[in-house]
Amino acid sequence: MRELILHIGTQKTGTTSIQKCFKINREILASNYIFSPQTLDIGNGHHRWITCISNDEEYVDSFIANQQFKTQEERKQKIDQKYKEFIEEVQQHDKGKWVISCEHAQSELKTTREIQKLKDILENLFNKISIILYIRKPISSTISMWSQDIKYGRKYSEIPRPGQPFYENIVNHKKTLERWLSVFSKDQIIVKRFQSVDFKNSDLIKDFFFAAGIEFKNDYLMPEKENQSLSFLGIKSLGYINEYVPFFVKNDDLIHWVARNKERSILMTYIEKFTLMGGKYLPTEEVYMEYEKFYRESDEWVRKEFFPDNATLWCKSDKKEFQDKIDPKISASEQMLLNIIIRLWKERMELISKNSSSKNLI
Repeated sequence: MRELILHIGTQKTGTTSIQKCFKINREILASNYIFSPQTLDIGNGHHRWITCISNDEEYVDSFIANQQFKTQEERKQKIDQKYKEFIEEVQQHDKGKWVISCEHAQSELKTTREIQKLKDILENLFNKISIILYIRKPISSTISMWSQDIKYGRKYSEIPRPGQPFYENIVNHKKTLERWLSVFSKDQIIVKRFQSVDFKNSDLIKDFFFAAGIEFKNDYLMPEKENQSLSFLGIKSLGYINEYVPFFVKNDDLIHWVARNKERSILMTYIEKFTLMGGKYLPTEEVYMEYEKFYRESDEWVRKEFFPDNATLWCKSDKKEFQDKIDPKISASEQMLLNIIIRLWKERMELISKNSSSKNLI
């Protein structure tokens, strides 16, 4: 009998740590008949290809664009190949528990048709399917995703107000669950809250193992913490730089018209590292309360359906969640320094390109 644990997110709920844990412990887990598909892995245990296999053929996101397909046929062949390899990998084992982890299953499978396609694929391979979904307080999730989006090219602007479609798709947990419940049964879906008070032994990874019905052993390797949110200074700095050194650049030779900007290189890593000591972004009380009001009905629906024994969906945090005032603008002195960084970075990349061209001529 083959059983599947499908971990669908949401984004910014420790998915990278969970995925990396399964990656670095792959061999010892496999010896206990716990498998994760290498054929779907794009690095660090993130099974991103599962959404590409399930998406409609015309769907495009940053991951697909980053593959730099030159034709639609090339795209189709690559996805079909991944699908075939995935089937062959699973069929090598007649029994065991498989874990597929991809937070983009929640965010990128936006239609019932796509989720149904995913279900049909999985039901042909697995005798039992369970879905794990971690949810996070909407304002906290939005702040973390806003920071992440700036890492990957978003230009700086103030934090989005509630209801903005991209973020709404991820933080409106009622809509997410209604979409997945239209295809899977309620007893197949395990909803977990991303708040440390709920974690087993106050540990997210141990909590995931427990939810998945997998014994956690103390000799498992634990991943280092990564993919952290930028400081507020980092958000403003990188968001400003993104106007002049974009993450993607236009490329008419590709079917999706864009490609990764080679000039960007490790610039994001530098900004993240050297602004780390800056204070974290906290919204004003006005913005915080806007989110509370906007998502009240969604949160209450989730509480009644999945946490009926709790008076509220979210526990009150012991950390400060908002502040009285905030100056969102980039100051003149910050802008001056950032312009220097941009100029120096461009000159560095021009020099690298020049030296590379010279070597090719020799």
